[in-house]
Formats: sequence, structure tokens, C-alpha cells
Amino acid sequence: MTTSSKDILNSIRTIENLIKIIKRDNLKNSDKDHFKQIMSLSLRQLEALRILSSLVMTNEKGISLKDLAKNLDIGLPSASVLVESMVKKKLFVRKENPADRRSICITLSEEGERKYRILSQRFEKRIYELFSHLNAEETEAFCQIISKLSKNTHNN
Repeated sequence: MTTSSKDILNSIRTIENLIKIIKRDNLKNSDKDHFKQIMSLSLRQLEALRILSSLVMTNEKGISLKDLAKNLDIGLPSASVLVESMVKKKLFVRKENPADRRSICITLSEEGERKYRILSQRFEKRIYELFSHLNAEETEAFCQIISKLSKNTHNN
């Protein structure tokens, strides 16, 4: 059996949809306390929380508004409004950039870190449940394929 490029594209779309469903279900299937804690945020705000959390891991001083906008694939004005809303919710902190006083650095607040941990733990649990339907060989093959594709993407 030969796999066509159409089959590959359909599989990629399926993975994209699966990730969207997992993210959505992560919120819908939450207990009431978790739902109240997390659902005070829009999906865009949740994505900003996730992205900022991963970016701050490599840059503890924070990231620029421009970098956040780029990673969210939105314009600077939209990113500015988004950051302002997250600062008001006490999830992000804006600080003067020590390297350039004309710009700011954005980091997670303690509350932002707490909410991200809650969200992340729920997401990891959902992924574990999903992968529990695969045997060890299937899981290993999946991880190897994703790793190989990722390496090839970064080399181009």
C-alpha cells in the first residue's frame, strides 16, 4: 500500500484537529473549580499564557511584545491589547527592558504561573489518557516520527 501526499495531508489535518479538540476538551471536561479558574480567559489568552510560559523558560528576564506577537501570529496592536488584558487579570507582568529602556519585557506573574501549571497538568493528563489506547511500540513509533519530522523542519 502506497501512501499518497493527499493521505499525508489528511493525517496532518487530523493531528491539527486532534490537538484543537484536546485543548478544548481540556477546558470543557474540567471540574467546576478548575473551570472557573481557567475559563475566565479567552482561548487567545490561554494560548498567550502557554506561549509566554515556554518563551520565558529560555529567557527569564521576559520577552518583548514583538516576540510575543510573532509567536502568537498577531500584530503588535493586538498583542498590546492582549498583554494589557493579561496584566489587568494579574497574569502577566510588564517590566522595563534593562537592555533597551524604550521597550518592555513581559513575564508571567505568580498567578499566571499557577494558572499555567493547572492548565498544563490537565492537558498532560488528557494526552496520557489519549495515548493509553496505543501500545508501547505505537507510542514509540509516534514519538520517533514526530522527532524526525521536527528535525527535518528545523534543518530547512
